[in-house]
Amino acid sequence: MKRLIFFLAVLILIGLSGAAVYFSGLIFDATRKIDIDPYIFQPAELSQNRIGRPVELERMSDERVLEHLIERFVREYLNVIPDADDVTRRGGVHGPLRFMASRPVFENWNANVRPQLSQLASTGKLRRAHVTNLRTAGDFHVVTYDLITYNSNDIGGVPEIRRNREMQLRLRPFESGVRETFRGEPFDAGRHLRNGGDPAVIFKFLVEEVR
Repeated sequence: MKRLIFFLAVLILIGLSGAAVYFSGLIFDATRKIDIDPYIFQPAELSQNRIGRPVELERMSDERVLEHLIERFVREYLNVIPDADDVTRRGGVHGPLRFMASRPVFENWNANVRPQLSQLASTGKLRRAHVTNLRTAGDFHVVTYDLITYNSNDIGGVPEIRRNREMQLRLRPFESGVRETFRGEPFDAGRHLRNGGDPAVIFKFLVEEVR
């Protein structure tokens, strides 16, 4: 009798185990390939890298659009990721800086700022410019920002933070809408976006001087 009870108990346990495995399989399908993209250290400046639906442009004021563009310019001008090729791309003819900066500003960045960024990138540094305040002073927009630099090879390291730095930008008067020309040549904003181009370059935004 004891053997029969033991046998029945084993059968019940096996049945319960099988049911648990079955229902676990319904909840989590282990046969699917699931990719998890970590968002640590990702700027997520493009809409496809962000969670949630982007805000429609019509719902944003010109002032807010201009603020976003200034912040984006500062990031393009100063940010570093540990990839020297990224700095090279940003300094190329298709990089956002070429569209957002006047020719003298772009050439100065390539000659004097880009080498510093390349050096940081080649040594595994990750640097982020975080804008903390925007104000106007005469013809210039004064940008206050913090520079936060990580050593990407030391995940437990303490970042170097340089606070309350300033950059002065003289801008061409900002106009609403999207650009139709670039340096005298026709510019098709719709085709640019359909081809995966950077959205920041379609606006009538130009930095004419950096101090």
